[in-house]
Amino acid sequence: MLFRSPRRTALALLAGVSACAQVRRLLPVNEPTTRDPALTRFVAELKEVVARRDESSLLKLLDPRVRSSFGGETGIAEFRQWWKLDQPGSKLWPLLERLLALGGVWEGDSYVFPYVFARFPEDLDSFEHAAITGQGVWLRTNPSPEARGVRQLRYDVVRVLGQTDEWWEVETLDGARGFVAERYVMSPVSYRLILGKRGQWRITALVAGD
Repeated sequence: MLFRSPRRTALALLAGVSACAQVRRLLPVNEPTTRDPALTRFVAELKEVVARRDESSLLKLLDPRVRSSFGGETGIAEFRQWWKLDQPGSKLWPLLERLLALGGVWEGDSYVFPYVFARFPEDLDSFEHAAITGQGVWLRTNPSPEARGVRQLRYDVVRVLGQTDEWWEVETLDGARGFVAERYVMSPVSYRLILGKRGQWRITALVAGD
């Protein structure tokens, strides 16, 4: 099972990360699933299940040994308990929506959402940096949508200075500091969704960390 990003290749560098002076960018990637039509069908079904918030159908898409954390037990019952699926307002559904929307990549025989985890530059500390996941994203002087904009970011890699549920305080690699709305920032050690084929495609892990 895949949990760590492998050594970057020259192809991945060309596809994902660009650098100009001290500015570095992690461009979005969404690699085709078409090398295995069964995966294409699985991802389409998964997106429909998530859109419906259909717990029973989601559980059927889990591998029997699905991993929810690095330290806990594996399995569907553990997954259901970890994500509090028996309670209203589980954070699982918006998380899955976001990961699936960001796009995924092949990592060996697995397919991983989001691209940020698998394509983040290895020479940067994954716990101290993050990626901006959009273009025209405002870096603001204060954590408010009404605050003055410092500059607009475009898929920039940034240093993380602090965070709340709604805002991240960051610094660009060329020294501009400010706040970015949480929905536009993704840490490479945040949650990733790993799909694997064990006879048929299943969700094999939804984990965070390194």
